Amino acid sequence: MQKQHQTTEQKPKREYNFKPGRSGNPAGRLSNAVQMARVEAKARELAAEFGGLESLSAAKRALIEQAAMLLIRRPRTSEDVVRHANALTKILRTIGVRPDKPAKLGTGALGAILRGDHG
Repeated sequence: MQKQHQTTEQKPKREYNFKPGRSGNPAGRLSNAVQMARVEAKARELAAEFGGLESLSAAKRALIEQAAMLLIRRPRTSEDVVRHANALTKILRTIGVRPDKPAKLGTGALGAILRGDHG
């Protein structure tokens, strides 16, 4: 038979990351200038394929900047991940970027199964 006994001592308190009166994000959020600089850098990276931002029309430049914003922003939910991916695909197709062709299936056993050549 087991004895049930209670202890009168309490567990020591843990030190939490968030303390009262202290910010959980001491560096704060990025300023608008820094955020816009990141978007601008990503837009320049995307536009390099088309000869740079300066060579694009206003409409294409706006689409590339919108794509850059979507690439930099972190989706909050799994639905947002899909929405971002779909929006990016549409934007990139509009400005003329086509996805690469899918890779050919290998010649190994897995490739044969995926092609339906197993038997």
